Amino acid sequence: MRHILITALAFLITISVNAQQTEVPVETEWTVPPSQLNNRYFKDVNNVLDKFVGTWKYENTLNNAVFEITFSKLLHQETHENSFVDELDAQFKLTVNGVEIYNTYTTPCENCIISDGFLSEKVYQTLGDYENFLILPPNVNTYFMAIAEPDIEKHVLSSDLKLEFNLGSNGNADQLTWTNKVDLGKDSNTNQIVNNYEMPLNMVLVKQ
Repeated sequence: MRHILITALAFLITISVNAQQTEVPVETEWTVPPSQLNNRYFKDVNNVLDKFVGTWKYENTLNNAVFEITFSKLLHQETHENSFVDELDAQFKLTVNGVEIYNTYTTPCENCIISDGFLSEKVYQTLGDYENFLILPPNVNTYFMAIAEPDIEKHVLSSDLKLEFNLGSNGNADQLTWTNKVDLGKDSNTNQIVNNYEMPLNMVLVKQ
């Protein structure tokens, strides 16, 4: 009986907390002032995340590389200032010449993905000119996250991945433009800048 009462009380507390949260569209997360973040639930009320959900594939016939990723939607994830958000998660794998390099579908990697959401984007007018730039507002077709492969997951925060959704037309499948800007490290032996990613940093994936 005591166990039932404790469970019921916990359920009622959960309902009460959720009832106090203000639901706002997930695409507005980064436009809300920090002072107003408390008890907000950035919910996918407009289903803007759904276009990314599913399996996408990139194939390079030159080196027989196949990268596949499946996005799913996580609901009510705790984030900053006692607020919650719906966000994307993913499992992925890379195969080269028929050999599987890694596969987080079968060997999960908890720290390989960090979702940022629909961010504003800083676009520089001229290459190398960091004083002149435009700030583009959040776009529901452009989602940001960080990604790292299983053997370099500790460096996930060095990744700045931009996913741009492109709606298919004339019978063609939807496409996802993948641009991963990373802070490249140096080889301790040669002191040369190296790219530790085995997946391509830039690619176009097709919806399966």
